This record gives sequence, structure tokens and C-alpha cells, in this order.
Amino acid sequence: MKKLMLSVCLVLSVIFTANAQEAKGPRGGAMIGEEAVKFEFVNVGNKYSFYPVDQKGGMLKTVPTFADINFTLQLTTEHEEYKKVPFENGCFTVTRTSDVPVYILLVKTQYKDKDIAVKYRMPGVVGR
Repeated sequence: MKKLMLSVCLVLSVIFTANAQEAKGPRGGAMIGEEAVKFEFVNVGNKYSFYPVDQKGGMLKTVPTFADINFTLQLTTEHEEYKKVPFENGCFTVTRTSDVPVYILLVKTQYKDKDIAVKYRMPGVVGR
């Protein structure tokens, strides 16, 4: 009986893990972050945009004015850092010049005098 219950739990955990999908925002990007402020992350080519949104993906009434964005690159210890990226056209946007895939990205900002840091590991990318 114990083995049967363990087997059922294992099968159910595999099914739920396989079916778990990343939450998508209104622009089709991944919703990242756990704080009161999340970011909808949209990537097109080397252009990376981060839209600050509330927990449900809606626009914020007040928005952060700048963000620091850091990319950790695939299979290296190298980083690309963009400091004080301004809030323009509803988001923080950077265009990378490197073609090395991003492994982890980190967005830091301040919202209502509170530090917000969102770390995101790119799906399907292998890192160090």
C-alpha cells in the first residue's frame, strides 16, 4: 500500500510539473517576479523589454523611473550590465550587442521606496 501511494504521488507530480506553464502577460511575454511589482518580459531578437505590472499583469498607477539590468551569459561567467535604464514607452528596454545567449537575467529597481529585484533563468539555456 505504501509503495502504491508513493507511486501515485510520483506520477501525479510528474504530470503536474510537465503541464505547468509559465504565466503569460497581455503582450505575450513571461510574467516574472514574486513581489508586488512583477515584470512582463518580452524578447524579440536582441531587444529585451521589461514592463512593470501588478500581480494580475495590469499597468501600475505609478511606475519606477529607472532599472538596472544584468545579463549572465550562457556557459560563461561574463555579464552584461545596463545601469539606470530609463522607463520609456511603458517599459525598460535594452538592445544587446552580443549574440551569446542569456542564461540568467536580473532586473533591479525601486518602487515606492522599496528595492525590487527579479531574477529569471531563461528556459532551455544551459549555464554555469
